[in-house]
Amino acid sequence: TRVEQIDRANSTLYTCIGKYAYSRLVLATGASPIEIPIEGDRSWVMSVNDLVDYRRFRAELQDKKRIAILGDGLIGCEFANDLIESGYEVTVIGLGQWPMERLIPQQLGESLQSAL
Repeated sequence: TRVEQIDRANSTLYTCIGKYAYSRLVLATGASPIEIPIEGDRSWVMSVNDLVDYRRFRAELQDKKRIAILGDGLIGCEFANDLIESGYEVTVIGLGQWPMERLIPQQLGESLQSAL
């Protein structure tokens, strides 16, 4: 549903199907995928940004056991957890000292890293 108007003074947003009151409003506009400069054969590199990508990714997993996920943020860790629960061996690769470094404290991040 597309938001047509936000009335900040009255804490109300309007859509084509009605109006909604709010006490706090979060604008979650999504993100653009990052193109990682990987040299050589990129046919094995997949980006999952929507359900179409996800279906294609799952189809490619048929004979695979090990998966590397580039990205240790919330989505990468959630994706890794789902794959681990499905029986895959998953390696999460990120830039932080621990997964979700910008979101959680070090001790919790280190525990998460052990679980992944």
